[in-house]
Amino acid sequence: MADKVVSYTEARKNLSYIIKDAFFNENTYVVTQRDIPVATIQKAKYKKSTKHLKQIVKSERKIDMSLFGILKDDMRDTLEIEREWKEKAWKSI
Repeated sequence: MADKVVSYTEARKNLSYIIKDAFFNENTYVVTQRDIPVATIQKAKYKKSTKHLKQIVKSERKIDMSLFGILKDDMRDTLEIEREWKEKAWKSI
């Protein structure tokens, strides 16, 4: 695919988008400063197989439910949970 030319300021403002676009769509960006090319942003060349990379990307998209701890199955509003905890705290005094 053809190189996309972006200014340094534009690249700085949209760096997250540019990196994702370079990785997923294999686009190459040429970053310029005062119309002089100073850097390129492109998908990295991995030594491991692409199958391995696809597994990494898929695993990053999954949500680790263990991160939610004791509240993962609790469907109440946060205000309700807070009220309950405050009531328990006052009763324990």
